Amino acid sequence: MNTVNNSNRDWLIDIKDLHVKFSQDDETINAVNGVDIRVHKGEAVGIVGESGCGKTVTSYSMLNILPSNGEIVSGEVRYREDNGNVIDITRLNPRSREMRRLRGGEIAMIFQEPMASFSPVHTIRDQIAEGILLHQPPKDKRVREIIIEYLGMVGISNPERAIDAYPFQLSGGMRQRAMIAMALACNPKVLVADEPTTALDVTIQAQVLMLIKKMQQELGLALVLITHDLGVIAHMADFVYVMYLGRVVERGPVVKIFNSPKHPYTRDLIRSIPKLNTPEKRLATIQGNVPDASRLPSGCAFHPRCREIIGETCRRDQPVLEEVEADHFAGCFLYSTHEETEPNTGGTDSVEYPS
Repeated sequence: MNTVNNSNRDWLIDIKDLHVKFSQDDETINAVNGVDIRVHKGEAVGIVGESGCGKTVTSYSMLNILPSNGEIVSGEVRYREDNGNVIDITRLNPRSREMRRLRGGEIAMIFQEPMASFSPVHTIRDQIAEGILLHQPPKDKRVREIIIEYLGMVGISNPERAIDAYPFQLSGGMRQRAMIAMALACNPKVLVADEPTTALDVTIQAQVLMLIKKMQQELGLALVLITHDLGVIAHMADFVYVMYLGRVVERGPVVKIFNSPKHPYTRDLIRSIPKLNTPEKRLATIQGNVPDASRLPSGCAFHPRCREIIGETCRRDQPVLEEVEADHFAGCFLYSTHEETEPNTGGTDSVEYPS
């Protein structure tokens, strides 16, 4: 099992050696293959990687909302309450009263596409009110007043009118703001945002991200941000986990990840970021394709695409996360003892990384 990151600060979410699989068409899809993630109070954690790397499945495991063909095979997803009580979410029935208490009340989620997450036949008021009445029935305020307060807090103009609208009557940006208001309305301790700006145009994306960051800081929330966009991670996260094919291949503070990336996959991700000062150059890409999760490659999962492969060592053995500098870990044989010491770089050009 990999060692989880840093210090003695209070943690809220502690994922240990999580394995998740899906059954599909007589095949087993190995979506998550031994993930360790820790989230501390008030911390913004980014989980980044290509589509299919397992980041969304990991976030769904935090709330025990996997599809019916998904199964947590082993591992733990522990949540620590204010009184110090620790609950292993993987041991709870997804439909149990205890899980319903945690989901939304303690751990809330902003989904990728609010139009697919909101009911089209219920008003914004009805859908936000359901969570409030379930988790925190008001004593001194009417539910309508609370919802209007949160809609105004997330920047919806004329919340008194928007509260009675149906989702299809709102723009994409307004729907996403309503989704954020619904997530915050029950005062959760952890906010999970899964690609929260995927369906929005660039201008609205920036507004929504700034809003999420503002709410996280003002309310003291722990934020788990799931994205494939390294630019978003750079501006939003304190600590970063880089995932590839169901595993964490690198983790560390955001400054170290961007200034001194260690894993070849992380380096390739950063290499592929478009640069405005070199418009004449062809955009860099990561060679090859992500392997089929039902037929995982032997050894290091990234070795078929790696520019720095170390011969048979990478093809044969699975690397573990090792500390390459203070609080910065990478799972790569470049930083461990192995038989073959000369990496095969394939004659690639040197890489310039953002400062």
